[in-house]
Amino acid sequence: MGTADELGVKPVYFVVELEGRIFGDAGEDARGAAVDAHMRAVLDELHRLDATDPEASLDRSDGLVMLSVTVQAPNAVNAVERASALLRTAIHAAGGGTADWPAVTSAAWGISVVTTSIW
Repeated sequence: MGTADELGVKPVYFVVELEGRIFGDAGEDARGAAVDAHMRAVLDELHRLDATDPEASLDRSDGLVMLSVTVQAPNAVNAVERASALLRTAIHAAGGGTADWPAVTSAAWGISVVTTSIW
């Protein structure tokens, strides 16, 4: 049997989202300027890592953060694993910590298949 390319199989792309909470340093909450700067730095790092379609949002009222990237993977589990590695690397490179990072099976992850043409 041939490879996916030889068989004309198109790659599958997934948009993977992570929902969590962000906390500032001691004495600072999620509305602080340092948190805004960190979110921008995470997006900058995702761009440096050549992440596809990185996005981030922050609800300043409660520190709820949503990060997402698009990844190519053979299945949903691999997509979350790849996105997790990208997002966590970017957070660390931007100076953040990820002590309570969610497992691949956590409800913190959301995933959707990006519809592409098979022709």
